[in-house]
Amino acid sequence: MNTCFRKLGLSVLAITLAGVIGGCDDHGGLIRLFFGTNGVGDCDQVTVTIRLDAANALVARDSQGVAECTLASGLAADGCTLNLTEGEGELVATISNCTIPAVSNLISCLFKTADISEIQAYTSAQCECQAPGCIVDPPVCVSHDANPTSCENCTNGIDDDHNGYTDCQDPNCSNKPVCNPGPTTTTSSSTTTTIQSSTTTSTTITTTTTSTTIPLNLDCTLVFRLNDGSTVGALQWDTDYNNAPGQFVGSAGNVECSALPGAGDVIFVPNDKENLKVLTIGMTGTTPFTGPANIAECRFKASVAPETGNYSITVVDAADGEGTPISPLPPVIISSINCSGPTTTTTTEQVTTTTDTTTTTVAAGGKYIVTFSQTNATTYGALQLEVNYSGAPGGFTGTGSTVVCTKLSAAGSAAYNDNEGTKKLGLGWISADGSTGPQTLAVCDFDATATPVVANFPVTIKDVADINGDPVTVTIGVAVALKP
Repeated sequence: MNTCFRKLGLSVLAITLAGVIGGCDDHGGLIRLFFGTNGVGDCDQVTVTIRLDAANALVARDSQGVAECTLASGLAADGCTLNLTEGEGELVATISNCTIPAVSNLISCLFKTADISEIQAYTSAQCECQAPGCIVDPPVCVSHDANPTSCENCTNGIDDDHNGYTDCQDPNCSNKPVCNPGPTTTTSSSTTTTIQSSTTTSTTITTTTTSTTIPLNLDCTLVFRLNDGSTVGALQWDTDYNNAPGQFVGSAGNVECSALPGAGDVIFVPNDKENLKVLTIGMTGTTPFTGPANIAECRFKASVAPETGNYSITVVDAADGEGTPISPLPPVIISSINCSGPTTTTTTEQVTTTTDTTTTTVAAGGKYIVTFSQTNATTYGALQLEVNYSGAPGGFTGTGSTVVCTKLSAAGSAAYNDNEGTKKLGLGWISADGSTGPQTLAVCDFDATATPVVANFPVTIKDVADINGDPVTVTIGVAVALKP
């Protein structure tokens, strides 16, 4: 993709770089839309068809005439590939070569003109899957939000995406547990069934009191690295952080980024386009620098610890010391993320109560849902939980930030992260106006090899504070059920 770097040439660039990135915004005035699916059953391949002519939409294109669409960073990190084809007024995006979660952000595209409701109406998806009960034509969510469940709040009585359907009537709610009450349908499979009968059940409520909380958010440093042996005189790259749990510190040209010694003596210009969640960094020097080397660092405020897979980096231009374009473009990666977080002192009290129950029947293995709720009436501004499921028979659906968890209430802006290596699920919420319980916080899909129980999912409250950053007390409840 040609950029203002190449248009100006290296000799002029050394003098005018300070005005280049701000004046030549490749994404300025464009509309970024995210395309995701809300299906049942993981897919081996997903094909998204956007009928551009029917939707009166004009997609943005690069200098080669290719539609400016990118694969979601979580899928790219899992080895997925994206193939774009066009014809007869349609844009077709095919994601393949990996396992794609049933509920997943797939791609984002830049548009010059777009009516989101029209694009929603004229976009469809096809899923190639083998699992029993999987949906081959899952509902599609077209949104300004990367969260594939953002198109419709299924419980608020409002037509959020303005498509004429409200809550459970909307196709994007058709697979939500809240819209599928009633008994579980029996299907033919090799899964065995275990009958568990009991006359009592124990419920453990953990109350955590936080006496010290400083600071509220995680303060992270991201280090960018030129990751091959290229000798570079000028370099420019974009970092898409739509899938990251936070934002860079500062905005536009005042974002807190700086060059590192590995880049030598360079003119360094960052530009954070917060409306697009894209950070552009450009640098040039009179003396070329050679990789591999760490060349820049930026501060990032996060609600939960981000991973490198939360960021998508695109090198848009590079030239050697003579101003000759480098082809292929050299890779830039995030080599490290270091975060410092809240310091907390907690006191925990456990209370066990026993009540009479009726006989229950639970199927061993299969798809389950694990519900996390706030059980008291406290108002919080920020809440962070850690779920240790190392003792559970299975794992949550999806990995990293693509873990399949659905927010079912006004719990605030949410971020989820599943670390399969440590078998710990991180859940975080921030609400500037405060969020008050009792309320359901999140419902997460769990793939079980045997019958899971509540005791398999102990919850630790990592941090909680009100909207002023002062400590408060919340109580958390956990429920486990077969997925409808």
